[in-house]
Amino acid sequence: IEALHQHPASVGIARWGLLAVSVLAENSETNSQRFGDNGATSIITLTLHTHQTTAAVALSGCAAIKSIANVSLNFTQELGQYGACESTIAALNLHMSDPRVVAEGCRAIASLARYLGNASWFGPAQAAEAIMTAVSTHQHDPGVLEAAFLAVERLCIDQYMSERLAAADALSQAVHVMSLEATSTNANLTLVICRSIS
Repeated sequence: IEALHQHPASVGIARWGLLAVSVLAENSETNSQRFGDNGATSIITLTLHTHQTTAAVALSGCAAIKSIANVSLNFTQELGQYGACESTIAALNLHMSDPRVVAEGCRAIASLARYLGNASWFGPAQAAEAIMTAVSTHQHDPGVLEAAFLAVERLCIDQYMSERLAAADALSQAVHVMSLEATSTNANLTLVICRSIS
């Protein structure tokens, strides 16, 4: 975290620093708590925003947001307040052709959606539209589709976002993806899509 603070212009430190946060925080409440106590939520968001045009930083930044947000609901709320929802969607849109960034961005959105209050950021930032663009762009990539429909499932808990997703044609997209042969043989993907519809 100190390295990210001290070298804000370094793309390399941004990329590897954010990746280190992601790895250390993944499924570790202790590490996530230490990151949170040391200002990780603000610097992660700021670093992603600063270097969002670089795909490698966008990938690491989304991974870091996902990891921190998954462990602590307090940090999920903080990330939203610092602009992580908007930064994640911006990274997703900027790198829509890169399936790694798109999948990790959708996972980050799913993690941020754990805190219902973040819907107030996701709506204006057009999260629903970005996710549906990801689905249509990568309709034959099961990794992207699983992440995208996980995000849909989590966002639909909020009535406002559910309406936004309906307006973005989420249901017909889900039905279309379910009809693809590659989907019908993928149990995990089929389960995620079914849950997102329900």
